[in-house]
Amino acid sequence: MASSSAIVLPRIKHRNFANAIDGIPGMTDGQRPITEPLAGDLLLTYAADIGPSYVSLNPSNLKEYGLEQKELRALAEKNALPVMANLHVHSDDILFRLEARENLTACTILYPDLWKQIGEELQSTLVVAFVHRDAVFYARDNEQGRRAVLNAISQIDFDDTHSLSKLLYSPTATGWRVENS
Repeated sequence: MASSSAIVLPRIKHRNFANAIDGIPGMTDGQRPITEPLAGDLLLTYAADIGPSYVSLNPSNLKEYGLEQKELRALAEKNALPVMANLHVHSDDILFRLEARENLTACTILYPDLWKQIGEELQSTLVVAFVHRDAVFYARDNEQGRRAVLNAISQIDFDDTHSLSKLLYSPTATGWRVENS
């Protein structure tokens, strides 16, 4: 791989992001942001931190930044890992809210070991809501926990540009399962 001056970071988007991109007149395949299905209605995309701003990565600009598409996910996860090591947790002991710097909170979905550790700490399976790039709610997967997460979801403005999913998720050994609310 060529040396890149850009720092690649993951970004989580709702599938409506891809629909909106596809609706842009004149959008070519080369200009379309690279997306990967992630879980439920969530997609993984990539942004290059080029200093003063972020640029969505697409097939046309990969070469410009010295990047290869097959290496993006591993590179993005590696670059975001230091942020994941400094998560903030707010809790009333029923509902927990994660926050991370650099608009990477929803990217916690990419780190199964993190969710395994959280489940072990709470001694429970989990129900999780990736509601916004800057807000992830979770609770023990019981009636009280589900009710608390669903209530938190109901408080989110899903018209916000960076809102994500109204779905409930549970981490599994192989990824994520969408839960019935």
